[in-house]
Amino acid sequence: MTYESLLLNLGGGVIPSGHRARQNTRAATLVIGIGGTGVDVLTKIKRKVYQDLIPDNPGDTVPRYDHIQFLAIDSDEDVIANMKGKARINGTSEFFSINIPHLKAILNSKETIRNNPLLNWMEIDKIDHLFMPCGAGGIRQIGRYLLISKAAALKSKIEEKCAAALRGMDAPSLNIYIFAGLSGGTGSGCFLDTCYIVRKALEDRGWTGSANIMGFFFLPDVVTSKPEIAANATGVAHNHANGYAALAELDYHMDLKSAYDSFQQNYGAFSVDTQVPPVDLCYLLSATLSCGSILPNGYSYAIDQTVGYVMPYLADVKLDGVDVYDDYAQYSTIPSRLACTLRGMHGIPRAHGANYSYFVLRGACAEVPVIQIATYLAAGFYRRFQARVGRETAVITQTAVDDLMKTLGLTAGQVYHEVVKGCNPLSLPDIYPKDLAMEGILPRGYAPQFWVQPGDEWRDRCSSKREENRAALTAEPTTFDWNQVSADSLTGKVFRKLYELSMDPEYGPYYAAGLLNSPGYDMISALNSAIKQTEEELEAQKSHFHSEDGPPDCAAQCSANFIHKSSKKNYQLYKESIINFYLMDNHISELRDTIAALRSLRYSLEKLYRAYFVPLLQLLDNLKETFSQNMDFLNSSAAASAAYTRHILELRDIRPRLAGVVDGLDDHELVTSFMVYLLKGYDQWQDGDDGKISQYVSRYMEQVFDAEFHRPLQDYLFDLYPDAGGNPTLLAEAVEQNLIEPLHHSVLPLFWCDPVFDMTDPLRTYQTGDISIPRSASVVCSAVEHFRCSNCIYAVRKTGVNNRISISQLFAGVPLYACGALGMWKQAYDATVDTAAGAGIHLYAYTGRTSRDPNAKDWRTDLPDFL
Repeated sequence: MTYESLLLNLGGGVIPSGHRARQNTRAATLVIGIGGTGVDVLTKIKRKVYQDLIPDNPGDTVPRYDHIQFLAIDSDEDVIANMKGKARINGTSEFFSINIPHLKAILNSKETIRNNPLLNWMEIDKIDHLFMPCGAGGIRQIGRYLLISKAAALKSKIEEKCAAALRGMDAPSLNIYIFAGLSGGTGSGCFLDTCYIVRKALEDRGWTGSANIMGFFFLPDVVTSKPEIAANATGVAHNHANGYAALAELDYHMDLKSAYDSFQQNYGAFSVDTQVPPVDLCYLLSATLSCGSILPNGYSYAIDQTVGYVMPYLADVKLDGVDVYDDYAQYSTIPSRLACTLRGMHGIPRAHGANYSYFVLRGACAEVPVIQIATYLAAGFYRRFQARVGRETAVITQTAVDDLMKTLGLTAGQVYHEVVKGCNPLSLPDIYPKDLAMEGILPRGYAPQFWVQPGDEWRDRCSSKREENRAALTAEPTTFDWNQVSADSLTGKVFRKLYELSMDPEYGPYYAAGLLNSPGYDMISALNSAIKQTEEELEAQKSHFHSEDGPPDCAAQCSANFIHKSSKKNYQLYKESIINFYLMDNHISELRDTIAALRSLRYSLEKLYRAYFVPLLQLLDNLKETFSQNMDFLNSSAAASAAYTRHILELRDIRPRLAGVVDGLDDHELVTSFMVYLLKGYDQWQDGDDGKISQYVSRYMEQVFDAEFHRPLQDYLFDLYPDAGGNPTLLAEAVEQNLIEPLHHSVLPLFWCDPVFDMTDPLRTYQTGDISIPRSASVVCSAVEHFRCSNCIYAVRKTGVNNRISISQLFAGVPLYACGALGMWKQAYDATVDTAAGAGIHLYAYTGRTSRDPNAKDWRTDLPDFL
């Protein structure tokens, strides 16, 4: 078993606390992901939030980001259920399922849909099968049908999420990000209605004036860049056709006022009738370069670029407003970006009556992989820890167990002596011989009344004392805090000794636990032997007691001898026989109590093993597997620079130095200190909670590797550019030439531009850009301030994320006709006319069920052609 929160491949790992930045306190945020692509973006953003931003409750095991809310809308419930990692989407609070279990039956019967006037737009008679086995089956109208079936609940959920994000903030703005793919069934079929339902929710709650809605819509080439889709010509054509239909609808609704039209839909519990566009800012995301070449990893690149663009708005930033950056001094908020962009777009000449509402992004990012570095150090630590005191090192011998049993006083004889400790010897009073003779000859098992009362009272006192001793000896610890566990009980002694052995580099926790439970001989085995030994002695004593020459028979014979001849000798033998009777009877009880004590001790030690050492070993084994998987990941190509994010330096470049840091740890740091930390934190790992364990272990690693975990970016840069010789000025020049400029030139404009439209022409589009840099890295700040670019001017965003430099550029005012792929997508779309592939391709179709409705729509014929 692994701890998902610590796995790098699930977006976790050991995250240094100093790596995180403060949240943006000026705006509340709701992030909505619709359909498969939208949910993928949402998941990536949530992971980055957990990695990059300080939570509202630092130190708690479950981080909270109350003013950043997440909502996944999807028809495929398995996607959410199968998510892993600490930052996975919460299936209860962050997932709105539009799945209908009996969808196929409903589609086959068709009557449910035919008889619902809210669904008169749906071509149910033409939809005979799903193109895909899950969710909306790749059919846009199916996705819309699923959404509208739960529209009232979705509106309530959106209001709930917005209220949660705004709660406790003073006069904030509300930024809503909506992510969806345009070429599938769910995202493409639901994005338009979702946007208008969001607007309706804002309107009804009085939030419209303070809210900003940003739509990030992924073009068909993003999904078709996936190898599994690209290899299927039918799937590619289907995505192209769906995407073109969705773009036609989007383009029309982004400028409804010019068309003197409005979006109208009755959702049952509420209606929408508006000329407002679905979003305030509309971003088109692509996986194709401006030259028409599709990136081989375009899907992940497009998502990473989007996440890289959004994340700075979720973090607290400081914007420089000096000289070259003065036009962008207020550019760090969404309202200011909207106003600034609209102002800049105002002077762009319009042609062909096109809609110039779209933004195209390009960006690049460079970072020091601090989470990889921290996780590598932790994995190296744990590898050495296991090599020193791991499971393979724990060799339990019978001699060692027996010696420990003797040392702790757990042998049969030692426990017996502890059980009978404090019992006074038996003393019977002398009796006048004539008074004793009056008792007559007593039968077997009886004693003179003169001696019965003191004998029985002595035996009762011994029994009471043994019971008291047993209770103290077998008392179970009420806590696993070493300082509070008493050494008076045998279990307490064992716990304290095993606790000490767990911290000892010569033994360790596996050895300590193995003493209690191991395949061969252990303390439980030794106790079983002690119990068996005592039981055998008990049986021998009982056999002797009831034999012909045992104490009862001996006392009866002495009684007869005394009555026959009342001599001093016979009197003394009679008294001694009664004493022996009580002593042996009491000894049998002592042995029974000793056996009971040994059995109780065995039960307590078994319980101690289950309650304390089993979860401890499970913790250690799981950490071993987790860090082993992390090391495998770090040794793989997946750990190298990603498509969008390049590494300022790779882990392999500094491994020798990091390995030296790990190898320099002494036994105290490696074993004793670590085990003290773990053992004291029993409440953090006893229940196996992934979140608590990951955070608790990470905190220790941060203590051990404090200098490395909080190493400033500037120090890495001095290592990277040794020619600077420690001179900050020379380093700034090297950073500018070797890092900032190459990063700028590596920025990829992901949008296939028709040759007749040059997107980079400032007379065609309004262009802005910014560089996000660590505010703590003065050398990087100096390098950026001296950086000049002939084509753009960057605003400088100084953030608390201390390991990353990112560049983003925005091209505003890009018309859809500029997209070089549009003709190809339209060709696929046109091919669906009067075919099964065209059924349900538009959100509104003329079905004949609305012949008396003057507002009946057929978007295949009603929407204008933007080519």
